Amino acid sequence: MPFLVCALVLFGRFPAQTVATSEIDAVIARADSPREGDSEKMAKWGDKAFERLLPVAERRFAAEGASSENQSARAALANLTLYLCVSASRARTSEMTGLYRKAHNSEQVRLFQWMAEIGDVAPNRDLFDDAVWNGSEDPNTLSKRLSSVDALCRAGDRAALDALTRVLLKTSNPDLEKKVFWKIASTGDDAALNAVRKLRDRGRTLPPLAERSPLELQNAKNVKSTTTDKSGRRWGLIEWDGLGAPDDLWIVKREGNKWADPVFTGVNTSWPRSLPSGTRAKGAEEHDAMMASFVDKGGWKKLIDDPDTRVDTDGDGYTDLVERWLGLDPADPDTDGDGVPDGQDRNPLTGSPPQTDEEQAISAALSPFLIPGRGASHNTMIELPNGMKPFELYSSSGLVLPRNPVIKPEGRLFGYWFSVASPVAFSLDRGEATVSVTELGGYYSTGWQVRVRKFDGDWYAVDMKVVWGSVS
Repeated sequence: MPFLVCALVLFGRFPAQTVATSEIDAVIARADSPREGDSEKMAKWGDKAFERLLPVAERRFAAEGASSENQSARAALANLTLYLCVSASRARTSEMTGLYRKAHNSEQVRLFQWMAEIGDVAPNRDLFDDAVWNGSEDPNTLSKRLSSVDALCRAGDRAALDALTRVLLKTSNPDLEKKVFWKIASTGDDAALNAVRKLRDRGRTLPPLAERSPLELQNAKNVKSTTTDKSGRRWGLIEWDGLGAPDDLWIVKREGNKWADPVFTGVNTSWPRSLPSGTRAKGAEEHDAMMASFVDKGGWKKLIDDPDTRVDTDGDGYTDLVERWLGLDPADPDTDGDGVPDGQDRNPLTGSPPQTDEEQAISAALSPFLIPGRGASHNTMIELPNGMKPFELYSSSGLVLPRNPVIKPEGRLFGYWFSVASPVAFSLDRGEATVSVTELGGYYSTGWQVRVRKFDGDWYAVDMKVVWGSVS
């Protein structure tokens, strides 16, 4: 197929083709077991296909509840919904809305997505306004909330953008926060950009170590051992994620009905595994023996009265052991010299903010991953293009640490890992750029393409999409 024809098909601008109704009916009839290319055909046939589909879909949605359908019927209904969405033009908003109100579960979600992204927003504005504030954790409800963001940005009026700004600053759902974060920036609206900056700028410093994650763990298995000293003071050895790793071991003391005063032991209960096989890395047997001595046989109790475990030579809020663990200087309260003490610095190894257009574009591209809240204790490790000096990045999670050249992936630092490809692709006027970001999450990797744009001298993420994914 010629390139132009392919492009028209892919982007939904292929002119409706003359087709016999029998051909359309044949595709509809085999919806439970479609052939390759059926959905593309329905898209090309456009309104004529929609007219044949509509009465069939109305009967199916009205007569069949999702819970009573067998697997074949479910497949047919899902494909019929897909055909509706690829063949319907915006002029069909009324009919699609009627079908939405009769549909169930995933079919309803798909129709809602069409209404938000393609349909006329105005007739369903109340629906989108209500959906974006629905706080349910149900996946279908969340999907509608995310689609409502698209609809309200398409509406683009003051009320819509103000509503999205409130959602951005108040929501506790990271997926919704991420979507609104870049979506409203794409409008270029001054109030929306100000909300993005407000959220972004909060992320330079961290709270004190003991406040980064709840110490009063609900899961009793995280308390590995306890003891009571001669004075009657109760002590515990717990797994705690104050430095990001959920299986780091910390000594804590009991104050009333709460654990307090966490002190890092420098011991982690897990051991790195080789990927993708999942086999335990070299040294696992020695680690098991050490854990048996330290935890099971009570070796940790010796550290309770050991002053060396609490030494903070430079008085920056981190013990010397924590500083060595993170690659900081135990004798310098501000390792990177940026004026923020190590114990409060979210970027303790990178002293300067992004300066060049390339650095600022990369910072903006990473912001949708780092700014939406994932929990104050989750670290982020960043690998920048070769030769690029690490720079400060805003985040609402834990520490932001350069993966190269300072921090090596030794398996003891837990968090989210991101790698940025080089070079950054700038537009001719250098007012827009595309940045390729790889997200590494243990056994999976995801490749993202993030588009960033400059507004009044400041860079913002304005679009992001997944371009590849893999599981090891």
